[in-house]
Formats: sequence, C-alpha cells, structure tokens
Amino acid sequence: MQYPAELRSAAEESAALFAHKELMRAAAVLSDRYREEKGDGSRLVTNDCAAAAYAVTRMPASFTAVSSALVYALMHFDGDIKTMTDIGAGTGAAVFACSEIIGELDDALCLEREDSMRTLGKKL
Repeated sequence: MQYPAELRSAAEESAALFAHKELMRAAAVLSDRYREEKGDGSRLVTNDCAAAAYAVTRMPASFTAVSSALVYALMHFDGDIKTMTDIGAGTGAAVFACSEIIGELDDALCLEREDSMRTLGKKL
C-alpha cells in the first residue's frame, strides 16, 4: 500500500513549522528512544516538534506495516469491519491505513496519552 500523498504533505506542512536543525535533533532523539525503549511506559514523544518529526520519519513505516498486516489478515477474514480501536494511536497511522484499505469506518476510537501526538493526529 502506497503512503497517501495527502498524508505525507500534511505531515510535511506540520514539520515546516520547526527549524530543520530542531527537527533533525528531535528525529534522532526519537529514533534513539525507540531503539532503547524497554517497555517501561516511559514517554517517547514529549513535544510538538517531536510529534512532527515522528510524522515525517516514522509514521510512513507504521502506516505501511499496518497496511501489510491488514491486507494479510483480510485474506483470512470474510466479515465486515466497521469499527476499530487503536491503543497508543500516536498520530493515527493505523486509522489512516484502515481507511485506505477498508474504506470509511463507522467508528474509530484512538487512545493516545501524548497531547502533541493527539493534536497532530487530529490535524492530519
């Protein structure tokens, strides 16, 4: 599944609000945090710049991973999917992936503890 151009463009617009150096630093810190994350509940994204860095650097891969898993799962499922719940939704990559593959959902519940990620996800 191709990452939607509109989503990429919207993420890039959000990132354009920050200095390039600041975004690069936030992306590097974020990447290190993901590699070192121990599952202890520590915060990975802590501000708007980090959320924008996530959206342009990691969200496309999350979208693609969810898309691939969903396409595979649908090969073995013949029911209708009308709702979804995403715990740890980040900026909403899973909802966007589901919408691209399944079409419009009746309801999607996205749970995300980080304000910056929720805010950016709604904007995207």
